[in-house]
Amino acid sequence: MTSDEARRFVVNNVDVRRQHLVLMKGLLLEHYNDNSNVMLQAAIQRLGASKPTEVVLHPTVDAAPVLRQLAEWISWWLAGCEALWGLVHSNVLLTVAADVNTFHPGIQWTTVVPGSGGERAGWDFAEFTLSYPTRLTRSRASTFPQVLCDPDLFLHELSLPGLHSEVEEALREAVSCFRAELYTAAVVMLGKASEGTWIEMGLALASTLPDHEADKRQKLRQDWSGPDVGFAKKMREIMKFYEGRQDLFKHFGATANVRLDELRLAMIWSDSLRDARNVVHHSVVANINPTFEMVSTLFLAALTNLKALHRLTVAAK
Repeated sequence: MTSDEARRFVVNNVDVRRQHLVLMKGLLLEHYNDNSNVMLQAAIQRLGASKPTEVVLHPTVDAAPVLRQLAEWISWWLAGCEALWGLVHSNVLLTVAADVNTFHPGIQWTTVVPGSGGERAGWDFAEFTLSYPTRLTRSRASTFPQVLCDPDLFLHELSLPGLHSEVEEALREAVSCFRAELYTAAVVMLGKASEGTWIEMGLALASTLPDHEADKRQKLRQDWSGPDVGFAKKMREIMKFYEGRQDLFKHFGATANVRLDELRLAMIWSDSLRDARNVVHHSVVANINPTFEMVSTLFLAALTNLKALHRLTVAAK
């Protein structure tokens, strides 16, 4: 591998995804320090990402593992810098200095191995240069619970791997609406996330029916995934299905550590969401007024109820 090929390998393997930002925001707050360098280094160290001392390019040495390590280290630093700015944008953290630090990665490489000569040089990755605030402080004025300050923080607190993309997007939009004090819109989107989570659980449970119940399995999947049945009816059918087939599903609950009464509480929470979002209908007065206090309570309860529904879905799958 030549020097140019090796450098290109690193560039092509640097990757910052949405999940990286979700994780980094949580870790930055977990390791909060008003010195951003200290905070970033602590978060990245927690992930086990470290910069190699140098890269050896020689036919007798496999450089790929070290190059991947370097790309991973750069990726996490970029994610950390972007996550830091995201927390500032959400008013979770505030800048207290006008100057900024700069992440500008580089590394030395060599073709020298014991018993041979060669050359030494370095790579400068100017394309990954990124600035970030030097000193920070926590916001003291925000009335929002911390997990509701930013969609990524809410998803980090949920920590549900494999969450359906539509459910995740609904949760992101719900938190964004809450941040903007659009409480009715927040309840509507949180209700969509609740609906999607129940349906995904029902479909997962239906898929476990044995082959001699294939017709029933197909009908349930059609009813619960289609538009012809309202959500309230779908949710009650799924709950009744789970309660009535404990011969099949009891071990799923044990695996997921979800008790039957917890599932019933999740249904009560989802019903409260449905009632609160009924205000979107013309001339309909909801029993639950979507105020800051009520909606924030529904969001915080979502952390428990969505986890229970999702764990059961994963166990069934």
